[in-house]
Amino acid sequence: MRHVFRVTECFIDRTFIPGRWKIRDMLSKFDINWSMNVWCGIFNDRLIGPVFYERTLTGQWYLELLQDVTIDFVENLPLHQLRNVWFQHDGAPSA
Repeated sequence: MRHVFRVTECFIDRTFIPGRWKIRDMLSKFDINWSMNVWCGIFNDRLIGPVFYERTLTGQWYLELLQDVTIDFVENLPLHQLRNVWFQHDGAPSA
């Protein structure tokens, strides 16, 4: 679909470790608790972001994120594309 601005976010924590591990490496690496969230947008063949953040995604933080990240992108779109943009949220919080 053309002119659809898709956005999504994901949560990554210390258990999200691709590849194989030796037992001794696993034990030492899992002593540290950490997590991060990643947000990105896709419009046609362009990637907007990624944006990494550590806080919980609330409605207010999501609004600030969209205002900060998407304003530059939208302001630089040609008018004929901007008129046909659909903004698709994926699991965005409401409050």
